[in-house]
This record gives sequence, C-alpha cells and structure tokens, in this order.
Amino acid sequence: MTTGSDDVEEQPDGYLYVGSSDMELGTDSELQTVGLRFASIDLPADAVVSEAWLEFTVDEVSPGPASYTIKGVPGAPAWSGFFGVTGLSTTAESVSWAPPEWNSIGVSGPDQRSPDLAPIVRELVAGGAAPGALSFVIAGSGRRTAESFEGGVPPR
Repeated sequence: MTTGSDDVEEQPDGYLYVGSSDMELGTDSELQTVGLRFASIDLPADAVVSEAWLEFTVDEVSPGPASYTIKGVPGAPAWSGFFGVTGLSTTAESVSWAPPEWNSIGVSGPDQRSPDLAPIVRELVAGGAAPGALSFVIAGSGRRTAESFEGGVPPR
C-alpha cells in the first residue's frame, strides 16, 4: 500500500471512510465492507501464482467468532465515490476466512493471515489485472480490528 486511500471501509449507506487509523473487518457499529488496494505489485501476465495471502497487524483485541469472504476486484481501480467498493465487479473466485480470536495488540502472524488467495490472484492475472496493482474486498460478520496505512502498519 502506498497511500491512505488504498485501504477503505465502506459503510452500509455506501459512504467510503478513508483515513482511519484502523480497519474493522466485518462489523464496526454495523456490517461494513473493507477494500484493500496494493499498488506496487509487479506481476507479469505469465506469472505462476502458487501462493498468496493477506496479513494484518492487530490494532484491538477482537474476541468472538468471525467469518469473511474475500474476493478480488478486476482492474484494481482506486476506491472512490459512494459504493466505491461494493459497486464494483468482483472475481468469480472467492476464499472464506474464519480467523481465530485476536487476543494481543501488535501481533502479526499466522492467526492474522488469510487463507491462500492464489485462486483469486490467478483469476485477476488471467483477466488482465492492472499492471502493478491488485485489489481485494473483504465482507462478512464478526469483528477483527487491524492496523491500517494511517495506523502505520498497513496490511501486506
């Protein structure tokens, strides 16, 4: 991530919240969708993608169950406007993620890492992903609070 607008939270009314020091995956005061854009990825069209994942750093202790669906966004456009995340087309491929409770602030490791996203990345590359950029959408229930770009430790 190269800018604060690369990680956004879309609220149910379509408002994009840019600039937060953290990101609530799933539920803040209500369900929301997170958009993540990685603008500095050089991935040739003929790349063989065998493994890919997202990794977060815990910003707040996040107990209880959580269940998310992760999808890619073809073309990796910059997030903008109302419904600037959920209004975009997404990949047919998706990955389910039920992360364990996040019990320690500042931790980044296997429990904060998504399952393998290679099927999503392969679809994006095969479909002509934007040169140097990949975008993902995370939606679901439960809450996991991660650091954001503005918080100093963006997802990777």
